[in-house]
Order: sequence, then structure tokens, then C-alpha cells
Amino acid sequence: MATVLLIVLAVAAIPLILLVPSWVSTTKGSIKSRSDAESLRDASLLSSSVIVPSQITPWMLNQISRMEAADSPFDWNYTAFTAGPCAASNLGQLPPGQYSVAIRTSCTQLDLIQADYAGDCKTVAECAIPAEAYKRLASARSELLEAFSNAGFVLPYSDQEQQTGP
Repeated sequence: MATVLLIVLAVAAIPLILLVPSWVSTTKGSIKSRSDAESLRDASLLSSSVIVPSQITPWMLNQISRMEAADSPFDWNYTAFTAGPCAASNLGQLPPGQYSVAIRTSCTQLDLIQADYAGDCKTVAECAIPAEAYKRLASARSELLEAFSNAGFVLPYSDQEQQTGP
């Protein structure tokens, strides 16, 4: 009985010995390919990996809108205005000039507004942002749009311009 078992194992081992190296190399190649694809995807998703000056203002305007619509601490504190596009290393990539100064100033202003009124939005039940915060956010928005316009970038379309058809 033991002899038959050894013969069966030997017969089964021969194809396995021939196939295992190709399985291992295929698996390694697949893992490397997946890892490379994931690294490429991650690099493309990082907004702070490549700073395009014309894209910072729309990003910041989006963050201001999020803060204006905040009804929870998560929404109010969603963005850290000391990281991402507002990180010192990323701001250093901006070309010198009025636009760069405006972006730096806006990052600082938004960080201060966020911190000053964070206590007014501690929980979902107690998230009541005062009118003064909205005024400060509107002021920051106006300064950003003015700097964006002065830098020669296109302002967002008005509601009338976005309408299509006759």
C-alpha cells in the first residue's frame, strides 16, 4: 500500500515540478504589474504631487463652498489649509507675483476662519456657523476671484453663460 502511495505521489510530483516555476514567475509578474498600476493611479490622484497654478483657485473655491454648506464638524474641518495645495512646499512652486501672494494669503485666511469658528461646529447637533464666518468666507472668495482674474485666468461661467439652447 505504501509503495502504491509513493508511486502516485511521484507521478503527481513530476507535472507539479514542471509547472510550479512558471506559476511563480507568472504570479510575480502579475503582482509587479498590479503594483506599478496602483502606484501610477496613486500618483495621478495626489493633488499635491503636481501644482498647476490655474487649478488652485477652483480647488479653494470648492473648499469655501464646502465650508459654507457645512452642517457637521466633518464638513467644516474637511480641508487642512496647511497641507495639500496650501502646503509651504507646494506654494513655493507657484511663480512669484500677485497671484502667488493672494493664494498664500487665502490659505492663511481660510485656516484662521476654520480655526476661529470650529468651536461653533462641535457636533452635528450644534453646528451653527455665525454670519460673521460667512462674511469672512465671502471676502476670501472675492479676493481669490480677483487674483485669479488679474493673473489672466478665466473666471467661472455665469449662470446665464452656462445655459444652452435658444
